[in-house]
Amino acid sequence: MAEIPSISNPLDINILDIRLLKYDGSEYISLLSQFVEISIYQSIFSPLMKATITIADFIGLYSFFPLIGEEIIEFSFAPTRASEQEDPYQDRFTRGQNNILRFFISEARNIQLDDKGRGAAYVLELHSEEMLENGRTRVQRPFYGRYSDLIPGIVKEDLISKKSVYGLTGDGTPEKTKGVQLGNVPNMRPIDTIKWYTKRSVSDTQDNNLFVFFERFEGFYFNTIEQMIKKAKELKASRKTYYYISAYTQAALSRENPGLDHYSISAMQINKRFSTYEKLVGGYFENEYQEIDISNFAVTKTRSNLETSPVNSLGSGLYNTPFFINKMQNPTGDKTSKTSRIRYVITQNGSDNNTPSNQNYFRDKFGSALRTQVAFSQVSITISVPGDTRIQAGDVIDISIPDNHGFDIIKDDKYISGSFLIADIKHLIVAGSKHVMVMNLHKNAYLNNIETKSLYNTTPGTGSVLDPVRNIVTETATNNLQPYQRSPNNR
Repeated sequence: MAEIPSISNPLDINILDIRLLKYDGSEYISLLSQFVEISIYQSIFSPLMKATITIADFIGLYSFFPLIGEEIIEFSFAPTRASEQEDPYQDRFTRGQNNILRFFISEARNIQLDDKGRGAAYVLELHSEEMLENGRTRVQRPFYGRYSDLIPGIVKEDLISKKSVYGLTGDGTPEKTKGVQLGNVPNMRPIDTIKWYTKRSVSDTQDNNLFVFFERFEGFYFNTIEQMIKKAKELKASRKTYYYISAYTQAALSRENPGLDHYSISAMQINKRFSTYEKLVGGYFENEYQEIDISNFAVTKTRSNLETSPVNSLGSGLYNTPFFINKMQNPTGDKTSKTSRIRYVITQNGSDNNTPSNQNYFRDKFGSALRTQVAFSQVSITISVPGDTRIQAGDVIDISIPDNHGFDIIKDDKYISGSFLIADIKHLIVAGSKHVMVMNLHKNAYLNNIETKSLYNTTPGTGSVLDPVRNIVTETATNNLQPYQRSPNNR
């Protein structure tokens, strides 16, 4: 039998060094021969990156270095790639050059000694260096300006960070927020201050609502989830598709597409596919914002309903049928009925363009931001794929998932296949420079609209009909349960 030639994975990573440094940089030691694996975590819902490194220690780092928890881990590497084509997602973290990530050690855990007491294995918990300043600093001062301009100042002045704050915008700057804000930071940690600003931010661009602040390899990002989707749509031609398919089909496709192995899903778990009750009570179908202005003795109500044609969407089909949506929004056919999610806010809007006084723009974002947040929690998938440093939290990838119907036919699931936002990602790098990614993916819409037909036929002319005049759904007849005519038993 001929030997199968081994093909190097162009997505593997070349680890140059892993250094353990004294906090003042006066001394260091290489851990390249002691490290077992390192995991780097990113999340669009976490302001700072985290990491863990597993060490097999036979040189007594605790006693002779000594390792006491004041040290920095410096991880330098260079991705090895088959081609150095321009990366459309991020060009600040340069491939083909030495890239360095720095973390401080927060704790050592799972310490296990060998039987002879000559060695030990343990895990070091790592955080971005900015976490040290966050632990020793508090922000207590007035602020004036846009939140998008205030956040980079917090990063530079309070976290003492040299990293830049970017945005997925045309010029790479943080996404602009609406209005000039005036107030005081009430003695908060810098990261808590950034979270507070982020939560209160309203985009200067229509249809962008849900802001996030998070860290990637090249720096920090401040932008909306909607802007991530817009950026992904611009770069659709450059996106890679990951495939989860049978071993038989995998072998056939690999012969025709030699590079397919690098984009195959080795493990997949669908954590959640829907949560009807969560959508209902969360305000996905309809919600209301009531603003009580104490200076003008006025109450402003802003009602928001689910849009049937969402603008910033990773699919074209809503999660529910039009008839169910109509029933949840108008149970009695009355559009003025009480909503399922109401938020009350007391404010004072005595201001002009130059002198704001507690300016509140929540009415411009509350309903749509709420729907976006609930929608992205409805389909959650975790996959494992070959590593690629170009892929990070906040990116959008495409995945191909087979339709699970039990027959010998391979075709994509027409609902959940397609584009997904990477909410969380773990870059797992093991000794030998092998690199694997575990990603938690979300989307806010199905690939296609939900079909009303099922595996069984219905009698012609039967089913649910939406009356556009009375805005109610009526049943025209009962279903005639007969086997679907294209079923294998009816061919």
